[in-house]
This record gives sequence, structure tokens and C-alpha cells, in this order.
Amino acid sequence: MCRAIEISLPLPPRELHPNASGQKRYKAKPTKKCREWAYLQMRSEFVRLGYIEMWKRATWQATYTLHANTFDEDGLVGWCKAYLDGAVKDARLLPDDGRRYLTMARPPVVKVDKTAVEGVVLRFEEVVG
Repeated sequence: MCRAIEISLPLPPRELHPNASGQKRYKAKPTKKCREWAYLQMRSEFVRLGYIEMWKRATWQATYTLHANTFDEDGLVGWCKAYLDGAVKDARLLPDDGRRYLTMARPPVVKVDKTAVEGVVLRFEEVVG
């Protein structure tokens, strides 16, 4: 049986997008906030699903809901890095977020919907074996 966890989060702040200009010091607070959001969402899912042990390996997939499709694929991957750190490392889903433990299942999916709330859904699936 394959275990999976999905967490829904607001769009990361624009300052965290890889193409955003600005100095690193302006990214520290938004990064911390995003890591905390992802950590809290992941821990609440652990409680809801009754998970206690750390997974050995997993794949991840990001699905963005945006009002316009104006972002490049590589930028979307980097944009959710703080969320990945919070969900994987801080919440202790896996021992680390390196390739040995976590791989991207597919490039990010973008759903364009001008009436929906913008955000990102991160899905993690345990790799057994």
C-alpha cells in the first residue's frame, strides 16, 4: 500500500521566487514563515493519518492554482523550496530533502483559474522498496 500526504498552502511570497530581485536578508522572514506553515500543515496531517515513523524515500508533486500562467516551470520548483524544507526536513517526513530521499515525480502542474484562490498543493508519496 502506498501512503500519500497532500498539504494545501497559499502561494509563497513573491520575494521567494527565484527570478525575484532583492537581497538575501529580505527573504529570511518570508522563508521562515513558509517553513512554519508547511511544518504545521504536515504535522497536522501526521496526526490525522496516524503516522509516527519517518518515511525512507518519497516522491513529490506541486500543483499550483494561479490566476494567469505567467511563470516558468523551473521558477515554480524553486518557489516552493521553503515549503519543501518545512514539510520534509522540519516536520521530519524524511531524514533529508536530498535526491537520495526525495525526488520530483513530475514537473509542477499549473491550473489557471481566475476565480479560485491562488495557492499550491504539495503531494508526497512514499516509495516502498
